[in-house]
Amino acid sequence: RDGRWAYTSSTEVIDVKAHKIATVLKDEHGKPFCSSKFVEVDFDGAGNVKTVGDQFGVGRVTKAGG
Repeated sequence: RDGRWAYTSSTEVIDVKAHKIATVLKDEHGKPFCSSKFVEVDFDGAGNVKTVGDQFGVGRVTKAGG
């Protein structure tokens, strides 16, 4: 959502600024997991959902007129 990470359709999550693999997505069994569909959920410090988004930009809110 903020452009820090690039989610590939393979298993890697890329740190955009460093141009390096930050992590590999894994399923509940620890096996690498890949998909072309992603959803991002950001939580606040109390564990509540703060913002959501997906690879299509759904969930983004912009200010009207600016």
